[in-house]
Amino acid sequence: MRIPGDQRSGNGHRTALWRLAAGKSRRCLGAGLRDHLDPQGNSARETRSVSVPHPQLLLDFPVGTAKALASFVPGPNAEVLHRLQGCTTEDGFVCLWLYGTSGTGKTHLLQGVCRHAARLEVAAAYLPGSLAESDPEAGLQALRGLGGYGLVALDDLDCWLGLPGAEEAVFEVYQSLYDRQAALIIACGAPPNDVPFGLDDLASRLRAASCYRLHELDDPGKEQLLVSVARERGFELPGEVTQFLLRRGDRDVAALLNSFARIEHAALADQRRLTVPLVKRVLGL
Repeated sequence: MRIPGDQRSGNGHRTALWRLAAGKSRRCLGAGLRDHLDPQGNSARETRSVSVPHPQLLLDFPVGTAKALASFVPGPNAEVLHRLQGCTTEDGFVCLWLYGTSGTGKTHLLQGVCRHAARLEVAAAYLPGSLAESDPEAGLQALRGLGGYGLVALDDLDCWLGLPGAEEAVFEVYQSLYDRQAALIIACGAPPNDVPFGLDDLASRLRAASCYRLHELDDPGKEQLLVSVARERGFELPGEVTQFLLRRGDRDVAALLNSFARIEHAALADQRRLTVPLVKRVLGL
């Protein structure tokens, strides 16, 4: 992927622009965020004025709060992780389509590839599909302004289908990124051949994307995920706790993470370590 000159940072720091479309939050048009990253990856926020290709309603989103590719537990999804790690340095236009059931890590990977691109000084934009439902007008306005970025990640494309003007806007973004040899990463619940597009031109292009199905983690992968999430939150998760959760709790990844969030809240409130008795009390097991 060739990086357009106007999408690189202009100084010696490892800097990048990371943008997230806002729903109800309406910041001034053209407001931007620069994250200065030291060699350890720490960032200090600095708001600045930037020139964006089209006016859009965007909310500044610090790189440091996004999911990272390094924290993704690949399990059977190592191939797509490897592709995302290298997509910002590929020659030519890159279009990837990730699909899978809820809880397989699509959002994590999309945020992670944007964060990865930002560290390589590529302007990256992440657009959640939920915005199409919460604020369609703002969502469409943000969507139409994404063609000038070096990498665009569209999450839950399913949510945009059927929204008047949305498929045309996605098509325009696709064409702009294609012309500039940038990258488009899409996440959806189904493969493109199973998606009922209303715009034939968009369908033909996205059905030619490189497709990757995300598979659910097995039990060792789920255990590794729980341990990783706990460490990110500052907890050490004993093996007996993870094994108890997998044996007695809901085995769905989303449900496991929700259970951990409840356990974490209780542990912080009670100033206690993560133990099996605490898990039993919080989850009523």
